[in-house]
Amino acid sequence: MFFFGFRSKRSFFLPFLVVGLGTLWTIGIMALVGFNLSLVSLMVPPLVLVLGSSYSIHVLTQYYATPSRTPRTRVDPGVGHQDCPDRLPRGRNHGLRIPGASHRGHQADQGIRISASIGIVFCAILALFVFPAILSLLPRRASAIASGSRAARGTAIVRSSRWVMKWRYLVLGVVALIALGFALTIRGVRYDTNYMSYFRTREAAVEDTRFVIRKFGGYLTVRLTLTAPEGRQGYFLDPAVLRKVAELEERLAANPDVSYISSFTAYLRAFNERWTARTRYPSPGRPVLALSRIFRGAMATQTGRELVGELADDSFTRLTLVMRVFDSRRANLMYEDRLSAFAEEPASSPWR
Repeated sequence: MFFFGFRSKRSFFLPFLVVGLGTLWTIGIMALVGFNLSLVSLMVPPLVLVLGSSYSIHVLTQYYATPSRTPRTRVDPGVGHQDCPDRLPRGRNHGLRIPGASHRGHQADQGIRISASIGIVFCAILALFVFPAILSLLPRRASAIASGSRAARGTAIVRSSRWVMKWRYLVLGVVALIALGFALTIRGVRYDTNYMSYFRTREAAVEDTRFVIRKFGGYLTVRLTLTAPEGRQGYFLDPAVLRKVAELEERLAANPDVSYISSFTAYLRAFNERWTARTRYPSPGRPVLALSRIFRGAMATQTGRELVGELADDSFTRLTLVMRVFDSRRANLMYEDRLSAFAEEPASSPWR
């Protein structure tokens, strides 16, 4: 696009040099500071490429917008740049705007923001200093080529605009037909975040994923957190409350999309089975107190907090049901569309 826009070899190689060095230096900085390459941080090179290349556009535009003058005049140190046509134009009245400087986006990874910012600064420095230095060493006649190409493009634009005005009703009719076709087919647009559909069915990644779904019911987890009213401590040690939580857990387990549930009540059910040989609901009294002490003792260590810390807090004002889910209808992972439907199941569904 740089070559087609300016019609010169330098308009391709020099911007490529700027963004290439800027991207290379950025990746080097990421390695030095310890930023790991991941599926998320791989967005940094494209960001540097897109945002950093715009500086070259500004420099090239200003370079070609100022025509060269002949004959060559002697450079006098006391004369301003307007009297020295062989010097690169400074563009005093054309401020160089930093693209994306006013954009206030939010990135999940702080390393991406830092790395992309560093890369854009590198590209700006290269475009403002290295780019003009190389241009000053090259022959100036390339500007005539760019001027001729602009004239040719201007003629083509004028001719096309005349054609559009002459056949404006035909153009408007085609646009109307396109809009009508879009309106009639918009309901057929399918929103799909299933990245596995991009691969062939015999790919190893697809077969391995299906194996995990068959054997383990997927690997996507959904957490349902229950909190005590007004932060009441020990609320979820009340047998009556735990009985309601167990009933909720049983209704959730009846959902065919739920393959596994881990919770304090699930541990209590297994603990209660060993204690009293009852499996349906946790019985009041000693089993609840005994298991709560085991949980609190486990939370005193780092390993224990990693194992049971997300299921309950030490004051038992919070319980979390950790569910492993998958799309049982398509025997596939549960993606965004199905996950939204899973979270918004109507109250009349049989598993609630």
